[in-house]
Amino acid sequence: KGNVPAHVAHAFSDAWKMHLHAVHALEITFKPKHHAMSHLVASILKFGSPHVWSNWRDEAENKDLARLALRAHRRVWSRRLLVDHRVAYGNKRTRREQ
Repeated sequence: KGNVPAHVAHAFSDAWKMHLHAVHALEITFKPKHHAMSHLVASILKFGSPHVWSNWRDEAENKDLARLALRAHRRVWSRRLLVDHRVAYGNKRTRREQ
């Protein structure tokens, strides 16, 4: 599980290199996404399929947490964020809260 055939991983890597060369040739400014993609390509070559080792679900939650945080007053920010996050994602209560 998680294995990417070598020819697929290398084709992906070659496509990424072609993209980087095109970006450079067109004098387009590199973006943070380019840096992240470089790590993704290297990780696929080393670890296989991202479905096995990635944390994209957690990253998606960061967007929701930021949205929740914007709605909370700074005096109750931490409590509000934790309560709303628990409701949104079904996290269990801590022993202290029980």
